[in-house]
Amino acid sequence: TGQSHDMVADIAIPYNDEDKTLAYYKVIYKNTIYQPLFHVGTMGDVIFLSKTSLGYGNGLGNQDDNLPWFRNFFAGGLGSVRGYEANSLGPKGTLPSGATGSPLGGNILLAQSVNVIIPQNINEDMRFAVFFDMGNVYDDHVALSDLRYAAGVSLQWRTAVAPLVFNLGFPIHLRSEDNEDRFSFSISAGA
Repeated sequence: TGQSHDMVADIAIPYNDEDKTLAYYKVIYKNTIYQPLFHVGTMGDVIFLSKTSLGYGNGLGNQDDNLPWFRNFFAGGLGSVRGYEANSLGPKGTLPSGATGSPLGGNILLAQSVNVIIPQNINEDMRFAVFFDMGNVYDDHVALSDLRYAAGVSLQWRTAVAPLVFNLGFPIHLRSEDNEDRFSFSISAGA
């Protein structure tokens, strides 16, 4: 039970950069809510979990108000919209390396994840959930019609080595330019 609100501001004003090409600012807001819905016998509570991430950034000075490309927001995969390849959503184009058709990221991030955590008696170190994710990144203008959606199931398992997370996500209305990745797995330092 409970919720957290996090807000981070990041500003960079490089020293001795006459063109101010690396000067930028970013603001990120994250919200997490855990709310028990109802109790299921001896198994425990069914819990509602919501995670929201909102981000905005821009350049400073005479940089055409753009973030440096390597500081853009990215979406897709774990932590944003599961069921899509990691960091694959949003505007695509040519990277400074010359790679074409690559995700460029954007200066605006919208991501929302709604989960229902289901109690079980198998192992107290395991947690199952069903989820619905939506989100995308944008370059200057938000178009809600470009939001991507996915639904699926998740297993979190606290092992003696490290917490493990397994996700099986299914994109909803996959578009031709989208890259799907239905199965994702992570080992993290904390859960």
